Amino acid sequence: NVKPRLSCWAGYTKGGASMKLYLNGKKITQKAAKAQVGEARFKAMVKEAKAAFREDPYEEISWWIGSGILVFDFEFDC
Repeated sequence: NVKPRLSCWAGYTKGGASMKLYLNGKKITQKAAKAQVGEARFKAMVKEAKAAFREDPYEEISWWIGSGILVFDFEFDC
């Protein structure tokens, strides 16, 4: 496994990564995702997705939500 540059990783731990959401391969907004799964479940999913990303930034983070597969995609801001 190739880890991201250390400066990028340090930036992520301070919030230096952006999050994008995809439902069945189409980009959606956080508002649309919250409408699909509910506010509380969405917050829990974001928390779990961030923890999974910190553990392995190259792993796909996704959930089956009934209407399709919701994918969380993180990118370093550096």
